[in-house]
Amino acid sequence: MSRTVSIIGTLVMASGILLAAAGAHLVGSIEAEKIWRSANQMQLVHGLGLCALGLFRHYFERGLAYRLWQAAVFFMCSGITLFCVTLYLKVLGAAFSLPAYFAPIGGMSFFFAWLMLAGALVVSSKKNLRVTSN
Repeated sequence: MSRTVSIIGTLVMASGILLAAAGAHLVGSIEAEKIWRSANQMQLVHGLGLCALGLFRHYFERGLAYRLWQAAVFFMCSGITLFCVTLYLKVLGAAFSLPAYFAPIGGMSFFFAWLMLAGALVVSSKKNLRVTSN
């Protein structure tokens, strides 16, 4: 599963780069540009977060730490979908648009993702988190 999470993270980041370039050409007003940039920035940051979650999955091997890691992945993916997609569609004026209240729910999902990761780090065994040098 960790490889899948990292792959999803890299795809989120790659699409974020494309959307940043598209936004530079598609967005007309200054207000729309601010909204687009906010969605894009959050997409890139949390795509990187997904990559990190995938790469460091082995620190959370069992029990509560693993369940909190899974929750962090879920909330991060939910946040990307709810926050970023809602704002992109709003700027584009798409016929199919998510209700405006989905963006704040997505923002809270980002918040909960980072809280879940913090919780996983707190409850994981210190043995798993120790850095050793050779």
